[in-house]
Amino acid sequence: MSNKDKLFQVIHTNGTVVLNYYSLELAKAHARTLNQIALDNGRLDRYLAIQNPDTPQEEL
Repeated sequence: MSNKDKLFQVIHTNGTVVLNYYSLELAKAHARTLNQIALDNGRLDRYLAIQNPDTPQEEL
């Protein structure tokens, strides 16, 4: 399965999808950046990087 078959998302904890990526590493980096920006501005917002449930899942 190629990376183009896997879609990862950066989501807000309220369920809002912020961005889609074909790279888990990029999604994680973006989520970390958004979390740091929120903290720097005194906000409690949290962002997560997840694999889109509608795409084929990676085998563990």
